[in-house]
Amino acid sequence: MKKRRFIVKIFTDDVDAGKELSLGIGTFKLLVSLFVLLTASFVFLLYHFVNYKVSNYRLNRYAVENQYLKNKVSELENKVALLDSTIDDYYNRYVALSKYAGVEPPPYELKNIGIGGIVEEPPSPDLKPVVNLDDKLSKLERFVDVQMSSFENVEKKLERDEYIRNHTPSILPCNGRFTSGFGMRKDPFTGRMHFHYGIDLAAPIGTPVYAPADGVVKRVKRDPRGYGLLLEINHGMGITTRYGHLSKVLVKPGQKVKRGQIIAKVGNTGRSTGPHLHYEVRVLNKPVNPLNYIIPYQTFFN
Repeated sequence: MKKRRFIVKIFTDDVDAGKELSLGIGTFKLLVSLFVLLTASFVFLLYHFVNYKVSNYRLNRYAVENQYLKNKVSELENKVALLDSTIDDYYNRYVALSKYAGVEPPPYELKNIGIGGIVEEPPSPDLKPVVNLDDKLSKLERFVDVQMSSFENVEKKLERDEYIRNHTPSILPCNGRFTSGFGMRKDPFTGRMHFHYGIDLAAPIGTPVYAPADGVVKRVKRDPRGYGLLLEINHGMGITTRYGHLSKVLVKPGQKVKRGQIIAKVGNTGRSTGPHLHYEVRVLNKPVNPLNYIIPYQTFFN
């Protein structure tokens, strides 16, 4: 049986000069195998070369990014340290404010107290600063939350104190001469002992009368046998003030007034022996000594 052979023709520009190459089947298979092996080797080497270049590019990029992150972590650490110092400064100021308001501040030790749970170890020692930074920020965040909550208590306390200060009578309602105090005295009309529910301040008719505290006008009334032209102000907290024997009232019921605002003028109306202001302070409608609501009352008269 005649063996099969492959004939390879090689052509050039000169058609007549073409050559033929006769190859046996074994030789042909060997050449094809070598071609496939060389092609595969080339592809393999090309793949690994490209992969090496890509990996090297990624490594360089990761190195740059890693250095950038390290720099950023360092910057954040500096900022956290500055924030920590700032929080300390505000805490010291807050303590002073709390003492002024009479509120107990949160203990400073809370800043360094952690929380329960399992702490995960970082996958790399290089990430330890990040974990520490996160822990520090968490503690500062909790401490600030506690401070803010406590600060709200101080704020509310100061607001209440301010309301009490503004609505508590604390000044003389007019510039006048002290002629009669709170308590038992002889009635100027009958000569009998009678309880006097306020104080009297003698002053010319038309002398301004000032609100001793913030409040709302409760009523304006004419009582010819007693107070005469009467003004009453509700200051809240169960405190009211009364002003008797007025010549003129400059405010209306329901109107808000401020401490120091002119609300009326001294007169001689009602049961009066001469121009003066009758001034009362009542707590839950019970008369109390107005001098206890003047700070300090010694500076207003001798």
